[in-house]
Amino acid sequence: MYLYTICMLLIFLIQAILRIVAYPFFLFFYLLRIGPFYRRVSFESKNYLDEGTRAFSRVGKKAHCLFHFSSEGEFEQIRPIIDELISHGKNVELLFTSPSVEHKVVEYYQAHRERVRYLRLPLITYFPLLKRQNIIAWSSASKMMMVRYDFFPELIYLGSKMSEFILFSATSKSSKARFNKDGKPIISWIKKFIYAQFSEVIAATIEDQKVFESAQLGTQIVAPIELRMLQINSRQKSFRKHKHYEFLSQILGLYLYQDRICLAQMWINEFTFFNDTNLLNDIADKKKFVFLAPHLLKEDKVEEMLSEIKKLSPKLKIHILDESKLTLESFQSFLKEITMSPGLILCTVKGILCEIYPYFHKVYVGGGHGKGVHSLLEPFVAGSRIFCGPNIHRSTEYDMIISSNFNIKIIEDCHEIYHIMSQENEDSMKPEVISAMIEESELAKRKLINLLTK
Repeated sequence: MYLYTICMLLIFLIQAILRIVAYPFFLFFYLLRIGPFYRRVSFESKNYLDEGTRAFSRVGKKAHCLFHFSSEGEFEQIRPIIDELISHGKNVELLFTSPSVEHKVVEYYQAHRERVRYLRLPLITYFPLLKRQNIIAWSSASKMMMVRYDFFPELIYLGSKMSEFILFSATSKSSKARFNKDGKPIISWIKKFIYAQFSEVIAATIEDQKVFESAQLGTQIVAPIELRMLQINSRQKSFRKHKHYEFLSQILGLYLYQDRICLAQMWINEFTFFNDTNLLNDIADKKKFVFLAPHLLKEDKVEEMLSEIKKLSPKLKIHILDESKLTLESFQSFLKEITMSPGLILCTVKGILCEIYPYFHKVYVGGGHGKGVHSLLEPFVAGSRIFCGPNIHRSTEYDMIISSNFNIKIIEDCHEIYHIMSQENEDSMKPEVISAMIEESELAKRKLINLLTK
């Protein structure tokens, strides 16, 4: 164990020296407005502007636990734990890597100002003498939890000094993973060294747990704990309180549950879906309600999508559902329009997809014909029948769902999506099965809370 500590210290010192030497060059690239450097430094520099980034130590307080996550999905995974600690009067620090989760973290701080501090992970602006550019100087926590695999040296070194250092949702899968003759991932020596720094490694799936146990990592391997189900279930059950609920329920109420199809997180390369005469006829005849919630919502991307759909299916009527339609002044005319002239609903309203999944019988989740399928867990908790493309290899959610004896239909050809979805008659997931899984998640959460509060 002492050897691990010495090695970790040496690695940390070497990378710190290299980054200090590189620091003026990074700033020079920033001043030249070189794309990636300029964007990242602009992002990290906000640490000096926000009130919520001021360390607890500056106001005579200490944090109980530091949480690191990269993206919004990872934040949502551990949010139930953070909520619980705050309800127990504990102070927490939130450290994040990606700009994509920034707005969520800032909102969370606004709701819990006295108990929460946050910091954008200083990658380019790292400098050990400045507190908001050095997480080791900034953090006052005695326990730390990381989600997934942003294994930067300063994170591992900081965690190795904590009384508890937990890796949550650890997976043996990666885009660069090597496999043995039995098809099992091979864990490299450097990954084994990193895993050994944690006091507990909580596996993402049962399969990951088996891989980690067989690798003899020298740390405690814990069975999967699916916390995100709790957060998803809470959001879906509270949808009736959402500001847009009344408007959306009227739109969805135009069709029966079994006639509703949601195309979730879809990418433009999957749009050959719309080149289907049967789809066009079923929409025009009010037999099917098709709701498209694309992955990219920026105005120029929406225009590109509209152009592609019109090229593939010129006769298909498209109705854009945006925030402007969900107002008392505009809604009734929009509702009349989609009633009198049935067509595809293209939704650009942010932050409602998870909540409306329970209102769809069948859901196609996008991304599976590209880099990787998007979240399958949200429609799963909703009880929807799920379809997706073949690139599911990095999805731990897919593994978890399949291991629960629930079938996800893989569609190889985008042109066949509607035909296969129309022919599929298998029932959705039974509510009692999902409820039992959510109860198991709640019990597992309690055990984790006990570990973090002992």
